[in-house]
Amino acid sequence: MSTLVEPRVKKHGACKKLRLLICKNLSIHLAHPIGMAFILLFPIFTFMYTQLDQIINIHTAINIDERKFGSIDIMQVNVSSIFYSPSNKVLNDVITDVAASLGTEVIESYLYASDLDKALHDKDGFVGIEFEDNLINIVDLPLEFNIALRFPLHFRSKKTLIRSWQPNLFFKTYESAESSPYDYEGYLVVQAKLYEALLQRKNYSLLVPQISVRAFPEQMYMDFSYLTPLYNHLTTYFTFIYMAPCLIIGQQIVSEKQRHLREIMRIMGLPVTLNWVSWFIVSYLLYFVPAIVVVCVMKWCMCPASNFLVLLLIFIIYIFTLVCFTFMITAFVTSTVMSMTSLFLTQLLSYLPFLMLGARHKNSMAIIVSLFMNSAMPSIFYQIHSFEMRGTGLQWKNMFKYSHPDDEMTIGTTMMVMLFTNVFRVLIGLYVDQLNPGEFGVAKKWYYPCQKSFWCPWRRYGPRFQDEEQVFHPSVSGKSEIFDTETIRNKKVILEAHNLSKSYGDNEVVHDFSMKFFENEITVMLGHNESGKTTALMMLAGITAPTSGIVTLEGLDLPTARQTGQYSLSICPQHNILFDELSAYWHIVFYSRLKGFEQAEAEAEAEKYLAIMNLLDKSTIRVEYLTTGMKRKLSVCCALCGNTKVVLCDEPTGGLDPCARRDVWNMLRMEKTGRCILMVTHFMEAAEVLADRLAIMRDGHVYCYGTEEKVISSLGPGYRLVCVADENCNADEVTDFLKDNIPNVELENIVGSELTYRLPVQHVHKFTNLFKALESQMDTLKLSSFGVSAPTLRETFLKISGHTVERRSKLGEGDSDDSWVTKPMANRELKRSKKNLNDWHALMFKKCRHTRNHAILYTLIILMPLIELMLFTVMHLVYQQDFLVELDPTDLSNYNNPIVLKEMLVPADEDPHDYYLINNRKIAVAYENIAMDAGATVISVVQETLSQYILNNTRLDEEGFTETYVAAATFDDTIRTWFNRRMNHGAGLSHGLIYRAVAYAMAGMDIRIVNKPRADSDMSVLLTHSDRLARTYSNCLCAYLCFAVSAFVLLPVYEKASHLRHVQIMNGISLWSYWLASFVWDLCMFMLIITTVLLSLYRHPADTLCWISLFLLLFGISALIFTYLLSFLFKDPGRGMAYVLLFYCTIVFLAAFLIPLRNDSVYKHFHNLLMILPLYSLYGAVLFLLTNSSVNTNCHEVEWKSFCELHNRCCDVAALDIYNFLVCLIIGPIIFFILLMLASRALPLRYAIKFGVVPGSARCGTTMIMCTMPAWISTFWSKMRTS
Repeated sequence: MSTLVEPRVKKHGACKKLRLLICKNLSIHLAHPIGMAFILLFPIFTFMYTQLDQIINIHTAINIDERKFGSIDIMQVNVSSIFYSPSNKVLNDVITDVAASLGTEVIESYLYASDLDKALHDKDGFVGIEFEDNLINIVDLPLEFNIALRFPLHFRSKKTLIRSWQPNLFFKTYESAESSPYDYEGYLVVQAKLYEALLQRKNYSLLVPQISVRAFPEQMYMDFSYLTPLYNHLTTYFTFIYMAPCLIIGQQIVSEKQRHLREIMRIMGLPVTLNWVSWFIVSYLLYFVPAIVVVCVMKWCMCPASNFLVLLLIFIIYIFTLVCFTFMITAFVTSTVMSMTSLFLTQLLSYLPFLMLGARHKNSMAIIVSLFMNSAMPSIFYQIHSFEMRGTGLQWKNMFKYSHPDDEMTIGTTMMVMLFTNVFRVLIGLYVDQLNPGEFGVAKKWYYPCQKSFWCPWRRYGPRFQDEEQVFHPSVSGKSEIFDTETIRNKKVILEAHNLSKSYGDNEVVHDFSMKFFENEITVMLGHNESGKTTALMMLAGITAPTSGIVTLEGLDLPTARQTGQYSLSICPQHNILFDELSAYWHIVFYSRLKGFEQAEAEAEAEKYLAIMNLLDKSTIRVEYLTTGMKRKLSVCCALCGNTKVVLCDEPTGGLDPCARRDVWNMLRMEKTGRCILMVTHFMEAAEVLADRLAIMRDGHVYCYGTEEKVISSLGPGYRLVCVADENCNADEVTDFLKDNIPNVELENIVGSELTYRLPVQHVHKFTNLFKALESQMDTLKLSSFGVSAPTLRETFLKISGHTVERRSKLGEGDSDDSWVTKPMANRELKRSKKNLNDWHALMFKKCRHTRNHAILYTLIILMPLIELMLFTVMHLVYQQDFLVELDPTDLSNYNNPIVLKEMLVPADEDPHDYYLINNRKIAVAYENIAMDAGATVISVVQETLSQYILNNTRLDEEGFTETYVAAATFDDTIRTWFNRRMNHGAGLSHGLIYRAVAYAMAGMDIRIVNKPRADSDMSVLLTHSDRLARTYSNCLCAYLCFAVSAFVLLPVYEKASHLRHVQIMNGISLWSYWLASFVWDLCMFMLIITTVLLSLYRHPADTLCWISLFLLLFGISALIFTYLLSFLFKDPGRGMAYVLLFYCTIVFLAAFLIPLRNDSVYKHFHNLLMILPLYSLYGAVLFLLTNSSVNTNCHEVEWKSFCELHNRCCDVAALDIYNFLVCLIIGPIIFFILLMLASRALPLRYAIKFGVVPGSARCGTTMIMCTMPAWISTFWSKMRTS
């Protein structure tokens, strides 16, 4: 009796389904505690790593009192050489005067500016003075001059944190020094002496006034300079903060697609969009939990003045962007390995715009940076840093205000751009997901949004009731129809296929499939292998899109029926598609609730089906620990639960024992009331027991369809007549006798004394007369007895599919070679050498196929160093264009409301004929006019002193935004010029303005001097730059190797999880051969990686490259074996690769922190302990080698020993402290290989110790263990076995 009276379609609202999916996703994550630990703790610890100095040594702001500065002695700079162009007598005299006043002995002249630039670089001239090339033929000084001073890009001195000439207008932070780079680099003194020389050469009688330079006085403020290194560390490592959660969550999302779980849920009534929303919420929660801790630590360490809620809002928007980014990337891939690879690389690429363009960039570039989340966030951090340096912090009121005068975008605008780009990320993700649903889904055309069906999807086809059934089979003349109207009249058609066809290229798998499936019936579909049964079932379920034809569900096409939610359909696929992390009870409850049941009803449903399937005692066990048969029964229960209207089962009893198979059949019979069930099977017994209607497919066609009786009677082989013959019986006489009574009788076979005949079904009415006649002629025909049996379904199926089997066997006869069967001893491998050779050949072939299957991944890994080289080249060009530009300090057009202050001091005993006082007044007028012509507002200070006026009127919040005090000058019998210390070019601007005024007032000359940096050439200048590049290269190289080496864990984890490794060992492959073959192939692949890495480092010296290649080779040997050892910890290849990658990244972080502190007593022992890890030792060695390679390149140009001693450098590679790393990389592989062999042998050794015997399947592997085991272990094991 059925357990159902009438299935009802229940509908849950979207909110209930969403809540159910959220619980499902959280349960999956909680089932992986290591993954949850990485998701929740990795961001926190990575962020705290960037703030480690502040956490250990708590720094606070320093209160700086009001300060006034004295005059700067610009003459203290030693100008050792002067190069200039063009060369002619007039300019020679000017430069000679300049050199005499500066005490410079080395003077060199060149015809053109290009020659000057080359000479400055090759000879490292102190300063170059570049006049216009058109002055080469002058005989007298003109009234207008445009002159460029050529100093190296990077400063020779190290008096400030600023290392080079910056194109920005303002400093990023306060400077503690009173002077300016324009002073201590020699720009001011060269400019002053050049002006004086030009004026005096124009008019020898001129007396150029003495001009002193001093900085603006400053108000009291708080110095937050301790924040600068914290923000620098954060912007450098921010990309890795959310790397682990992104990889793990993305891998889990793709895992559902790869394991076909998402498509199964879609069939059972779950909209794909709702599934995305559930993952969005769960991902957001998992990202948000560590974000709260991160923001709290950030508030304490880095943002003491900022609003906590504003900081939290920034991370909320970033997390929202990160989730959208994760969804967009996962939509493009269908495997967990490619998802992890894509997410890791795209995360790094999203940091590239910031790395190339920096924090301060032009407006168009600012928008580009904001489009990439890992570039937008460091830009925001830089702006927060600026707010913190000003003491205001980030607040609600200044979110849409510039934090720095050089900013092009506000924090609020950047956040708005991030939110706006998320719309495109979501749309791209949803669009691509429809194009790439995975192997178990229907992919749409790329233009599907333009189709009418996308906007108007609801269609209805035909009537919902049928009065007749067509039972047909193809014949030569076409389709012969058989009607059975009495058994199907007034039956309701639930599911109907209309002329379905499916082709893969030129191969048509299913052709013209048309069938009707009725309510309260079980339809069984039979067919030989490759007959198209599963493909037809997938088209009926909507998993596979038909090439032509449609499927209707009670008159509605299948997509429309799903969208309206009026009809439920579920499938039990051929392979178990279950959530391995969750329990059997959870599965039935989940799918029941997904189909509309409430919680209590779903729990009752779960208990009912688990009881029927005898799974109650296994209800709380994770599915991955159930047997194959238990999983199969659970899959059937998941399909039936929830009163599903249409149930499609593909081999539901595959892999079940006879008792379990009978349980499933009984349940299907009980559950068919109110349902429409379609079952695909190879079991004839199942068809006989369950089938209300039967269909047999052959070569993609529906050969017959109808009730079992009708199919057998119409297409069966006929009744079987078995006659038992006596000793002298003549078979021909018996055959002739039977044919006389019934035509078309066929002799099937003769076995011993039994003659078997087939009697046509259409002559069944003659059987009575035949049997009477045969009984009367038994003595004549010499028969002892006879019997008759009706045709069976098995015989009918064999008759229908028999010609296909015969055809295949005939095709195979010509190709078969059974010599190995007849002579098994001829090819048996007796020699161990040949067996080992064959083993290695097979193992190498396996590795080759694995590499071929992951060709994109390994190709990307090999080519990444060359891609990285191109990116660094582009970055170098970008930086060169940004910094090697002409800087005009006196250009005021870029400043907001520039203000110039002028102070005239009249002595009490003023002499109206004082030469200097008269000239200074003229200069003051010219100064004012030049400033006003440049666009500045000139304010004359009268009521108070200039310094007091500056202190009273400058506002830190307004300076550079609403107004900017760019320069000031005090005129009396001398001239004092004042400059703004917060401006990058303040000293040059103030000094240049006053000297332009002097030249114009005293000689009527317009002299404009600009700052035009040149490329660096001094080794001492390049030291700091080379150190920074070495750290960058080391970090990038080790990050790349983290990704490259983690890919080699894929095959060991896969073979461990699928037990293929055990199968290979059982078949005679030794553990030594297994691991060494894998190692040899992977090492060859790693040699290609080493080649591309060395190509990317081609600029470094040959000896450095030799050392790096040696370390990379040793690292490859050690890291590969260590990776094999880590493979024992994981069961899923994609998840294993993600965890190994994150573990290696953590090692790189520790190396970057500990190696510079390796001599510290606190960290020394920890450093020594970590040196055994290959990536740690490689980082230290590469860092030392690359740091010294740039110095070693130029050793031939200097007295390198004295130079290295002066700068505490080690130019000789052989003297570097790298041998301890070398020793660790040599010892490490030996230790790791021993541990690898012990781990590989742990399972058979444990089995042998437990049972005291060696199982036959593991004898070969265990024998090898005992042969290679140390003597004391072998003796101990033997004693244990004896006892």
